[in-house]
Amino acid sequence: MSDSWDKIVDSAKDFAGTVAGAAGDLYGKSKDYFNIKRLEYQLREKYRVLGKLQYRIEMKEDVAVSEKEELISAITTLREEITEGKDMQYEYITCEGCGSVIPEDAKFCPGCGEQL
Repeated sequence: MSDSWDKIVDSAKDFAGTVAGAAGDLYGKSKDYFNIKRLEYQLREKYRVLGKLQYRIEMKEDVAVSEKEELISAITTLREEITEGKDMQYEYITCEGCGSVIPEDAKFCPGCGEQL
């Protein structure tokens, strides 16, 4: 009886270790994914501000050249950080519904909710 019980306990420990490892991996992937999404949001914001700035330039408003250069530098940095983050993570696919870039093992698109 003791040997059977020991085998059950050992199996339970192995299973718990496997589950804990998978949970940790999922947490890490989720954290990385949401960090990339945060950077993508910041990038969209910078593009929006750059567009407004370019409009002001076209309308011959008084705009400091350094303002545009700072935005372009920030955009370049964000693009590099996003690319680096995606390269370090895992494979991605593009949602056919909305064009969002999402992890290949996703079941639903976080952008539009389409089942993948």
